[in-house]
Amino acid sequence: MEQPVAVQTTLPESRTNARAMSGWLKFIGIVSLVSGILQALSIVGIVWAWLTIWVGILLNQAGSRARAYADNGDEAALNALTAKLKTTFAIIGILTIISIGIGLIAGIVWVIIIATGGMGIMSTLLEQLKGLNF
Repeated sequence: MEQPVAVQTTLPESRTNARAMSGWLKFIGIVSLVSGILQALSIVGIVWAWLTIWVGILLNQAGSRARAYADNGDEAALNALTAKLKTTFAIIGILTIISIGIGLIAGIVWVIIIATGGMGIMSTLLEQLKGLNF
């Protein structure tokens, strides 16, 4: 069985990509931090605000590590960059799973409400429409 040929990105390309990525990571990190701070100002938002702030901090740190790797070719900075991104994606993935679960539960509750109480609401509306005599 033949071994697949690995395509390697040259070091200059990796450093160029890291330099370009650095600005975006810092921008999204700052937006996340500001969003988290604004969420913390509300009673409901304070529950989730710490996660948004944490993601913002991680993205800012990843942006700094990307810049360090791009400027110096520092392998430790590259390892730190990928570790920060790994944690960020894990947090976002877990939040996505939770959101899907909440959405499914809300959908099921909505269907149950419509199926049980919705018929009474519809009959009331029909009675009111009959009284309007179009």
